[in-house]
Amino acid sequence: MDESTSLLFGLEEFRVVDVQRVDAGSVRVVIETVGGEAACADCGLVSSRVKDRPVKRVKDLPASGQWVELRDQLTTAVARSNRSVADVASEYDVCWRTTHRALVAAAAAWLPEPQPTAVLGIDETRARTVRWILQEAGWRRSDPWMTSLVDADPTRPGRLLGLAPGRSGVCVADWLAAQTAQFRAAVEVVVIDPSAP
Repeated sequence: MDESTSLLFGLEEFRVVDVQRVDAGSVRVVIETVGGEAACADCGLVSSRVKDRPVKRVKDLPASGQWVELRDQLTTAVARSNRSVADVASEYDVCWRTTHRALVAAAAAWLPEPQPTAVLGIDETRARTVRWILQEAGWRRSDPWMTSLVDADPTRPGRLLGLAPGRSGVCVADWLAAQTAQFRAAVEVVVIDPSAP
């Protein structure tokens, strides 16, 4: 395929090998990287010689500056129903992380910027049950906590301002750092129970 096709679709780092219409609503695009050197997956040796061309089926890749339709389908399936991320991921044959990342990105776009408040409420919530993860050093306990940040001003209805992954002071500081200077300056009182954050 002509190199101008790669340029047209913003795929300069790739070579478009083939394009086929699968059906009326979908097209299969086969691309390959054009990098001069890469490390061997088996031995790690860097070489410019092509040893193998493994096929990777990518289901969530931006094309022409837009997300593929699957991403919207994943977020809609979770957000407009009572289904779990795992259930939707299984239905669409993608991993949990792909579905979760799509949902978090969509939620960030859907939710308005947090409005400044004089009274900031902070509390942690366990998002799911404890899990044990096997790592090289042995088993590690995973406590999946989320920290909720809310408008706790008693003169108006309370509302959720944001969620930060974890329950440490660092996760709260990171969330606050991502807000505007106007938001941070407005906070006069923080309401919190005795906990790490």
